[in-house]
Amino acid sequence: MWLTPTGIVRGWIIQQIVKLSAPSYTRNDIIVFADSDIVLTAPLTAKDLQCEGRTRLYRVPDATSDSPMHIGWHVVSARLLGIPESGYMGADYIGNLITWSRPNVELLQERLSSLSGKRWDKVIARQAAFSEYILYGIFVDHILDPDASGQFATKDDLVHAGWFFDLTTAAGLEEFTRSVKASHVAVAIQSTEPFSLEERRALVRKIEEQSIR
Repeated sequence: MWLTPTGIVRGWIIQQIVKLSAPSYTRNDIIVFADSDIVLTAPLTAKDLQCEGRTRLYRVPDATSDSPMHIGWHVVSARLLGIPESGYMGADYIGNLITWSRPNVELLQERLSSLSGKRWDKVIARQAAFSEYILYGIFVDHILDPDASGQFATKDDLVHAGWFFDLTTAAGLEEFTRSVKASHVAVAIQSTEPFSLEERRALVRKIEEQSIR
């Protein structure tokens, strides 16, 4: 918990404000967020982040549409962006290795401040439940002009994530290690999974052996 001029703010919200502050500490046009749970298993190149000069936007239609928590994040994002609060907005934008366009983050900050009449970070600090990835995704998807946004949507994940598999069973582990795709440049095994460090390393090595990159 953080004591701020806005009041008590949860660390999770502070973390998201830091991400949304990226334009203040980098001049690069492509911003990449990598979860601490991931291990790179292949080179991450500019070709993985851009196509014909447009930056990737991880967008999975209908994913998590049955999750009350995610739906709540969509509702909050719509309210902050000044668009109708219609519940789930059609796609999910959360992943382990996410790319944003710096100019678009600046436009998002400007919209939040313009609509609220307050600094954008103070607006976010007042939220109890919120997702920066969903806010950014909805902003690009539903507010920016598709041709002018400089981004292209893709549901191809850069990360082979363990949260899509049952890692508590031998069958689930086997499926996880053998399901790596050519688009994957990293492996994610959540810190909450009950594996030792050596077991995690062994899983990553086994997946690297299966890599088709």
